[in-house]
Amino acid sequence: MHGQARCFWRSPFRRTGTAVIKVLIIDDSRVVRKMMVEAIRAEFSGAAADEYDPIIQGFPGQDFGWSYYDIVFLDYNLGLSGEDGLTWLKKFRGFSDMPPVIILTDEERINIIVKAIKLGAKDYMLKKDLKGISLSTVVYRALGIEGEDTDWTSTVEDRLVEVARAELGGPTVDGGEATVRMDSENEDQESDSGEKDREYVLSHRAGTSVSQMRARVPGYRLIHPIAQGGMSTIFLAQRVEDDLEVVLKLLFTTADHDDQMLRYFMQEYALISKLNHPYVIKIFERAFAKDFAYIAMEYLAAGNLAARIRKNLSQEKSCAYLRQMAEGLGAVHHLGIVHRDLKPANVLFRHNDTVAISDFGVAQFAAASHINEKDVMIGSPSYMSPEQCKRRPIDPRSDLYSLGIIFYEMLTGTKPFGGKTVTEIIDAHIRTPIPRLPEALGRYQSLVDGMLAKDPSDRFQSAAELIAGMEWIARD
Repeated sequence: MHGQARCFWRSPFRRTGTAVIKVLIIDDSRVVRKMMVEAIRAEFSGAAADEYDPIIQGFPGQDFGWSYYDIVFLDYNLGLSGEDGLTWLKKFRGFSDMPPVIILTDEERINIIVKAIKLGAKDYMLKKDLKGISLSTVVYRALGIEGEDTDWTSTVEDRLVEVARAELGGPTVDGGEATVRMDSENEDQESDSGEKDREYVLSHRAGTSVSQMRARVPGYRLIHPIAQGGMSTIFLAQRVEDDLEVVLKLLFTTADHDDQMLRYFMQEYALISKLNHPYVIKIFERAFAKDFAYIAMEYLAAGNLAARIRKNLSQEKSCAYLRQMAEGLGAVHHLGIVHRDLKPANVLFRHNDTVAISDFGVAQFAAASHINEKDVMIGSPSYMSPEQCKRRPIDPRSDLYSLGIIFYEMLTGTKPFGGKTVTEIIDAHIRTPIPRLPEALGRYQSLVDGMLAKDPSDRFQSAAELIAGMEWIARD
């Protein structure tokens, strides 16, 4: 359909940039589509807005050219028999180049909105509010782009909490905390799907605003939320017995939770709790509460490697961090563990400027690390080894490849392999030759080559070999 291919998370569109936003509107109402087009063009100068009639055109398949668009507005009521926006959202999850989706609804029904968010929608918008709200606020929030006039105090989570509280008869934000308690004995007897969806809002989506709606973790006091990821909600907390500040990762075990996700979550403790290493994050305990599983781990407030790369690293710092990460990986590999998702965001720092490898939620023992089709996208495409991209058995040498990507990025500020879509990035890992470092960094080329070889047998065979290579270069 479109010759241009551009993956949404690598889109050049920015608030102050010169590129224009490209929007697709999927709605069975011609009137709504036209109104949306006018509103988008009025809000974004030069915007390209395409209309899509689901009744006439049917479901747009994987070859539709999704990567052309920055954002998709999807109507809930598509006017189709047996299909609605939720049905399409579920199908969209299989598309690797799917842009962020904002669900359009005629009324603020919490069960529909929450189901849409759970299926991958980034936000929602009421059609009746189209002329009364700022489209830019919703769009920028869905794209993760900050703007000087973007209202970040009214996130989709906060708005959903407000709707849920109103439906449940509790007070709003202005009126104090909601009256719903996660440990209420009556919740076990709820059978209505709408009530279950409200519980999801109050626990998963809205935890960032009201302390997980009174989630109680035995032995800990929740201080404030830190982040919410694909697998867990993360809090800064205090251990009651000694006031030690820790990080608590909570995974709520709702009726429809993903068993595989829970296994990944809980194995993080089982694997790494055996290890006490200066360059690996410390995990204190894991347990189950009534409605959730949790892990308590070391609190590191000095940031992550991704932030330091953005500020540019010296050669000396890059080599020092590489050495520390190699030593930490060596200890992890000695236990027979493959991390599988090593990337700068998962490398944290202590205040003494030493690294701590974290986030072992998708790690596996090397003896059982064959990736099946369901697991193919576990990990981050920019840092996946060729064998991981091909769904072949992996071993510790796969982590060394990821470490090579990180080292190249620390030295140059850019990744060695890129692409406009996930497919292009994966293909680059498999086929694109290892890039040459700039002349000023040429002394490190042998290290890069030894970590980024396409064939694992051509790489450093262990973290110890990598460290020996580093020492050889330092002596030379």
